[in-house]
Amino acid sequence: MPKSLAQLKTDAKREGWAKWIRSEADERAVLNGCWFHVEAGKSWVDGIENYFKFTRGPDIGEPYKLLDWHRDDFVMPLFGWKRDRDRPHLRRYRKGDAFVAKKQAKSTLCGAICDAFLVRGPQRTEVYGVAHSSEQAGVIYREAAAFARKSPELAKRLKPLDSQKRIIYEANASFYQALAGENGARSAEGIIPTLILFDEIHVQRDRLLYDALAYACLATENSLFLSVSTVGVADPTTIWWEQYSYAKGILDGTIHDDERFAYVAQADEGCKDSAEMRADPAQWKKAMPALGVTVSAEAVAASVREAENSPAKLNNLLRYVFNIPTAQVERVIPMDKWATCAWPKDRGEFPDLTGRTCFAGLDVASHEDLTALVLYFPPIGDETRGYVMCWFWCPEAKILERERKQLAYYGQWVREKHLLQTSGDYIDPEMIVATIRECGGKYRIQELLYDKWGADAIINAVQFEQNCVKVEQGPVGMADFCKGFLGAIAGQKIWHDGNPVMAWCCGNAAAETRPDVVWFSKKKSAEKIDGAVAGAMAVGRGLSTPNNSMELILL
Repeated sequence: MPKSLAQLKTDAKREGWAKWIRSEADERAVLNGCWFHVEAGKSWVDGIENYFKFTRGPDIGEPYKLLDWHRDDFVMPLFGWKRDRDRPHLRRYRKGDAFVAKKQAKSTLCGAICDAFLVRGPQRTEVYGVAHSSEQAGVIYREAAAFARKSPELAKRLKPLDSQKRIIYEANASFYQALAGENGARSAEGIIPTLILFDEIHVQRDRLLYDALAYACLATENSLFLSVSTVGVADPTTIWWEQYSYAKGILDGTIHDDERFAYVAQADEGCKDSAEMRADPAQWKKAMPALGVTVSAEAVAASVREAENSPAKLNNLLRYVFNIPTAQVERVIPMDKWATCAWPKDRGEFPDLTGRTCFAGLDVASHEDLTALVLYFPPIGDETRGYVMCWFWCPEAKILERERKQLAYYGQWVREKHLLQTSGDYIDPEMIVATIRECGGKYRIQELLYDKWGADAIINAVQFEQNCVKVEQGPVGMADFCKGFLGAIAGQKIWHDGNPVMAWCCGNAAAETRPDVVWFSKKKSAEKIDGAVAGAMAVGRGLSTPNNSMELILL
């Protein structure tokens, strides 16, 4: 009769390896016959620390010491876990993924492991360091070559060939080779790898190289295919996202795979929208296990402050420091501050602004998708904030299409009346015209600013009723408006009506930049940003109106 998990854990405790059962995935692996060979793991740790030398810094030439996370979260689990007691040479893991923030000595660790495989492996061991480009593939090669030259015991065995990015162990007929890109995929035909180490997989654009190497590993009984990377831009079509999602599934227990190693060092998701959480060193440590060793807390704090004061840099901060995937590389609107600009529910209904002066922004992204109208009401009297109100329209066909693709928020927003549905396949301009006329009768619209693309039918209908102003999209037309909009959000100078469609658009907004100039980019944004564009036109124009002109308007 098979032993229960409790009995197996008791055996593990008696044998001295119970502490390495760290997760549900490990428990399932133990039930399936896997076990932890402490001495095997320590043999790899000791081999690296006893025979490798530091290749740079104040300790150059001294014995190399693995960082805590290198040793306890990477080397020991990878080489200590076994899959079959009758064949103890077989490692549990055949494949694995590690995702950790920048500057955690990933490349140095990878270089050490590549060399260790060469000197510990059997005859004709083949090790490959892989990346999307030859420059990136050269990073791990340089670390491995530096160890081979600086460490006396390695230097007796290993010979780096810089011109080929190759390290040979002639006596063993073994070698390390850097591979990259399309040429690497062609080179992968016919190889029989013992180790493949894929560096920074988040920038790999297609599956060609990855798949060629994955299938090559099938030819070796005890091969290992590892990818070690920082997270990238969230895109379900990319290979890195597939590997990251699989690793997360293993860690949260939704995916069962005894032979897949997974390590993700990551701050909490709340850091995306909370400046307070981003300022917390405990969050930094979750994503940067070498904090205080390879990078100082002071340097991280400075990066956080800089990003908070320059929202265009926030996405890079989230990815590189907090190891959190982001929707696009250049997210510009700080969503935690946008949330604090929502009209507080404890104050009751949004204020009645009937008769008040306002500026309108209209953005028609496509007759087949979202259209946005945003009104901005400048503050009057002793008010310290202006007010923002939003309307959105989408054709029924697009809403149904999004629901079929499990993008159900469109349908939800319609049901909650945050998004207005028009019949058929295309936006009905008459619905938008009717709303503009209704607003014109209720409020004093000083200007209706619009992106000319797709707006002709609407503008033609209201041009003799409203002061319509065409705005060129790009740095000339939008930079000042975007600057004003971002400043109003960061400085909490507005109250908005809490429309979730508007929040979604703002969260999607990516930017194009020049020195001291930022403008929202539909081309670089992965999803719809119409609300953000309309909001920038309305708020930016309202803020740029001189105070004396506003006084005349109000009179």
